[in-house]
Formats: sequence, structure tokens, C-alpha cells
Amino acid sequence: MVSLRVDVSKKDFVWIIPLVTILIIGISYAYGTSEPSVMGHSTGELELGPITLSGSDVGIGTTSPSQRLDVVGNIEANGNIRIPATAEPGRAIEIGTGRTENGYAYIDLIGDATYTDYGFRLIRNNNGANANSRIIHRGAGALQMMALESGPVWLGSDGSVDMAIISGGNVGIGTINPVARFEVAGGRVEFTANSDASGAVGSGTLEIANALRFDGNEIITNTGSTLYVQNDNNGDLQVDGSTFVVDASTNRVGIGTSSPSQKLDIVGNIEVDGICFKPMRLVRCYNSRSGDHMTWLNSEAECSGAGYNIEATRWILAQC
Repeated sequence: MVSLRVDVSKKDFVWIIPLVTILIIGISYAYGTSEPSVMGHSTGELELGPITLSGSDVGIGTTSPSQRLDVVGNIEANGNIRIPATAEPGRAIEIGTGRTENGYAYIDLIGDATYTDYGFRLIRNNNGANANSRIIHRGAGALQMMALESGPVWLGSDGSVDMAIISGGNVGIGTINPVARFEVAGGRVEFTANSDASGAVGSGTLEIANALRFDGNEIITNTGSTLYVQNDNNGDLQVDGSTFVVDASTNRVGIGTSSPSQKLDIVGNIEVDGICFKPMRLVRCYNSRSGDHMTWLNSEAECSGAGYNIEATRWILAQC
């Protein structure tokens, strides 16, 4: 609001009242009539220095305002700027409207006396339709992006959500409802480079709590402690079906069998230092009529063919 104060004496009213009357008549004639004004402007126009009134539009720095308030130049406000809500669908702040060539568009926030140009900047770069957009934060303080209530934080591209942080701190990639501290759904995790001096470059080292390291095709305990490999919570271990099985409930090991019946149960031949051994079953025969015992034979057929019954069996390793 612009106010004007004039200190006058009683005798001045004699000439002030006619002067104000003439001024009002002049403005009405210049701005409010349907004829071109004597001030040299078109119908309904009034120019007061840098301010132009055209119909219901006001221009500052322009004689052809196209909006209710059209300003060509900088605007400085020593106070808040508010856009109140109305019955219309929404309100917007647009920067760079009506561009005919590329240029930067940005908002700067200045909240300290050190970074006086900007401490935080939201910017769209100037290299065309595929320009980068950046969020820039200056200083050693944290750049925080958070939901104050229990709502999740979503990040994504191509119009879809690729990463989610939900209430409680769980992080999901490929899922918006992670049930673990870190969950990857619909894909795999790959480490393609390594700068750790203890591993080869490009081997993809994964280190857990400085105790266990996956380095290329190796599993290493950093502290030299025992490496425990378990299946679920029962301690069993199975490699490629029945190739190698550890049954922790019976303390048995099976090679070639998934159900070992002995401490070491091997189905197949064994080779030691170039010599091949195979399991062989021997039988001892007994003649109940004569009381004779036969030596250990290679098969049950030999025992029954001699008229004897099988008294006992045993397994040995024979050379292949």
C-alpha cells in the first residue's frame, strides 16, 4: 500500500479541494473513458513511470503485460510470499515458462553467511530435452531425505519404483515391501570391481563384518577362524545332490549317497594315489549237517552251490 501525507493549514483548503477534483477528473478521462486518452495511450491504458496498467493486467518493466502481474526484472521481497488456495484445481510455480531456447532453471536457498550464493540448489541443466537435473547440497551437514511419518521413501525410473525404504529401516530393491534389512527381488547382486588390496581387481569382493570374505571363487575367513557351512539350522550339508552329504544328525558322511548309513558311506570306487579300489562283499558258508565251515567266498552263489548256508558277510576293498 502506498500512502501520501500532506500537511496543510485551513486556508490551504481553498485551493487543495479544486486541485484534487481536477486530478480525479484527469485520471478518469485518461484511463477510464472509451476514447484515446490525452496522455497518448490506447483506450484503458495508463503508464506511471515503470508501471503500466492495461485492462486488468499490471506490468512492471514492460508496457505489454500478459498476466495479472507481469514483471520484467528481478523481484525482491522482504517478507513471505504466499499463494492461497482457492476452488481452482491447484497452484504452481513455473520457472522458464515459454522458453524458445535452452537455459538453466533453478531454485537457490541461502541459509548461512558462508555460502552466500547458495547452500542448496535444485537445478535443471541447459543442454536440451535430455539435460540432467541435480540436487546440490553444500557444507558438511547431512543432506536428509526422509518421511516424518510412517510413509515409505520410493526411488525409481521409467515411471516405476525401483528402490524403497520403509518404516523401520528395511531397504528393498525390486520390492516395495522388504521383509529384511536388505532385500533384492527379481534379480541378482553382482560385484564387478574391487579396490581392496587383498583381492584382485575386478574379482568382486564381498566382505562381511571383517570376518568373512567372498573373493572371486574363494570363501575366506579373515581372522583365520574355522569356516562353518550349514544348511538351514540342522547343520546338514549337501553338495550337488548326492555327490557329498554331511548328515549332522547322525554324524555321517556320504559320497555318492544322500542317506549315509555309516560314518563314511561311499557308493562307488575309491582311488588312492593312482590305485583304484572297489568295494567287494564276501560271504562265509556253513554246513549245518556236517558242521563244516567254508572260507570266505566272493559271492552267495558259490556258497549255495556247494550246499552250504551263509553264515556271515563282510565288505572289503579290492583292487579294481
